[in-house]
Amino acid sequence: KEEGVDLDPGAVRLIAHAADGSVRDGLSILDQAIASRSGDGSVGEDAVRAMLGLADRTEVFELFESVMGGEIGEALDRLSAQYAAGADGESIMGDLLDLAHWLTRVKITPVIADDPVVPEVERVIGRRLAEGLSMPVLTRAWQMLLKGLSEVQSAPQPMKALEMVLVRIAYAASLPTPAEMVSRLQKTPPVSAPAAPTAQAPTVSAPVSAPVSAPVSTPVAPAPAPAETAPATTSSVASSAPQAALQPVPTPETVPATGAVLPKNYEAMLSLLDDAREGRLAAELRTQAHLVRFEPPRFEFRPGPNASSNLSNRLGPVLDRLTGVHWGVSLSREEGDPTLSEQAESRDAARKREAAGHPLVKAALETFPGSKITDVRDIPIVADMAIDPEIDPEIDPENEDDNQENDK
Repeated sequence: KEEGVDLDPGAVRLIAHAADGSVRDGLSILDQAIASRSGDGSVGEDAVRAMLGLADRTEVFELFESVMGGEIGEALDRLSAQYAAGADGESIMGDLLDLAHWLTRVKITPVIADDPVVPEVERVIGRRLAEGLSMPVLTRAWQMLLKGLSEVQSAPQPMKALEMVLVRIAYAASLPTPAEMVSRLQKTPPVSAPAAPTAQAPTVSAPVSAPVSAPVSTPVAPAPAPAETAPATTSSVASSAPQAALQPVPTPETVPATGAVLPKNYEAMLSLLDDAREGRLAAELRTQAHLVRFEPPRFEFRPGPNASSNLSNRLGPVLDRLTGVHWGVSLSREEGDPTLSEQAESRDAARKREAAGHPLVKAALETFPGSKITDVRDIPIVADMAIDPEIDPEIDPENEDDNQENDK
């Protein structure tokens, strides 16, 4: 309580929350609240909330309840009312995130809702929401709100981005969670396949080779078959079914597609990606993939610390498309080989050490202090340069006397 100023407990809570642990910010907000106090010298919660551009806590609870209930029209109306009252999109999104976190804690430990600091209206609505929402639904809402916060912060029109986030959450609230979907699929009885017409095939002894070898050069309308020969015609189709059923069906994991060419080694696979303009994927493999096994069409590697989390999921479909064979791309915890970029750096360092030991290079490094070897390249040596007329025009291989004079 300041001299001549009454601070409402709710106003103090809002000021402390807005300060976020900073004493200087807290004092600055408090000074602004005192400067805008009402005529009776009091600073109420509503005044501080309007000054900070925050939505009413009860309205945030009702907005969250409308969204999770799938009542998107009502939710958008409540959102518009909060915006008209001075709340901005980012603060509303932050309030919804705080509420989702608090409801999750109430779901885990219901006793925290009885905290005397929690207002009665929030305690009643909070308990109702926590009891009506399951833990998977709350965690899904948290994830969607957290992703939506970045969209609201970066959108040119934050309120429209916030409306789209709430629409997604409202429509997702009526969808089953992954665990519920799996449970439903497990409870669904399997659909039995229709009985194959092969059961009566062994009982028919009529030959079936004639229809197969019959000429088909001239289309002729088939004559109506007698009633007693109808089963034989049926058996001709049925008798061939068991033979087809006994044939093993090749799987794409074990049998390459016709004409498919698999890369012979890991480097060839990366070259295949480069040729297909998948250079970004190939570059990440060169710098972040530690090869464990390469047995086409199987590839196993240990990802580096900076590898993207979906590297294997991105690589598999690309290799399937380029080779026509289904690839098994998997991650491993084994150490594996150094990455190709690490191997190239090791070879480069070894070449520089070898070059530094050469007498001429060593003399150059000593002559120019501070100089260093930046690259080592192989220069081809032209054989018989002394007798090549294109290199030394003064030498004529047809005139031995002139050559001897030049040697002198």
